[in-house]
Amino acid sequence: MNVSAYCNNGSIYNTFANCTNITSANVSVAQNNTGGIYNMFVGCTNLTTANIFVTGGTVGELFSNCPNFTSINITLNGGAISRTFVNCKNLQTVNINIGHRISTPNLFYGCSSLTSTQNIILNSGWNYFCSTNHMFANCTNLKDVSNIQITNISNAINMFENCTNLENFFDISIGGTYWASNMFRNCSNLTNFNNVSIYGINIYDNMFRDCKSLKSVSGLTMCQERVTRTYSMSNIFVNCTNLTDLQSFSFCWDFSGNNIFTPFGYYNDVLAGTVQ
Repeated sequence: MNVSAYCNNGSIYNTFANCTNITSANVSVAQNNTGGIYNMFVGCTNLTTANIFVTGGTVGELFSNCPNFTSINITLNGGAISRTFVNCKNLQTVNINIGHRISTPNLFYGCSSLTSTQNIILNSGWNYFCSTNHMFANCTNLKDVSNIQITNISNAINMFENCTNLENFFDISIGGTYWASNMFRNCSNLTNFNNVSIYGINIYDNMFRDCKSLKSVSGLTMCQERVTRTYSMSNIFVNCTNLTDLQSFSFCWDFSGNNIFTPFGYYNDVLAGTVQ
């Protein structure tokens, strides 16, 4: 199936929604910056592969709830994409070309067959993402996250929430982000970090909450130049019942007189590690 569309000063909704016999698609979409393409293939339950080229505008929920969707090649030159692959439970490989910085909330939400970020080929690199909230939330079989470098993203809240099989998190640098609340919440199999730096973030509350298997944060550096709200650092490690190794954990937070926070629940006196 080949589709070519142009959207000028308006939006297109549900073009092929619930067309259950479509199995593949080649789509070229050109939009001005006020246009939008939404739910184009939502509910196409037999769609398995697609090649997409998008210029300008916004793309939303393009393939959401396509349970047999396995692979995608997508080129984006402008605009934003959101909830593009929500609940594509068989999606395993993604090849993305991005022409400029782009917002990608909920991009892989609920993609339960995605096992590694190594299966996501980003020809332009991770640094083209400017918002990653809920990006991998509920990817319940995601086990390995590595080699990600992102700076100056506005929002990383709940980025890996409920990735209950996530075990390995290494060679990561995420910084310049305002919000990172609940980033790893309920990653119940996450045990340790290796060469991970999360810095320049303003609000970290509940960041590792309910990571019950987390044993060591010795490979993790968290740095904040200035905390502006009293709840910014609250409850970071609540219910991390196996956490024992804090010896190399580096805090470098400047509270500027505003140090009312509870990183381990409600008691500051259990705080350990290196405090600068």
